[in-house]
Amino acid sequence: MKYIFKDNTYFAKPKDDPKDRIEVEIGDSKEPGVILPQEKICRWDNESNVSIRLLALMSIPFSRIKKKSSLAMKNKKSIFTQ
Repeated sequence: MKYIFKDNTYFAKPKDDPKDRIEVEIGDSKEPGVILPQEKICRWDNESNVSIRLLALMSIPFSRIKKKSSLAMKNKKSIFTQ
């Protein structure tokens, strides 16, 4: 699956059939100024979705090196790779 990185969020469409579309968002497209430890899976043009967010890392700065983004604090770490 190929991800596109835009406004601190990764986007992918593992299934692009208009009748059965699946979209994946890692980060939060509604907050482009920061990357958040969240994954959202959407169906039918976001008529139905589920999102999972790691709340313990909400205000931790992130780093991005090449195609790898990470958030870290003392005993928790979240890594997103493209």
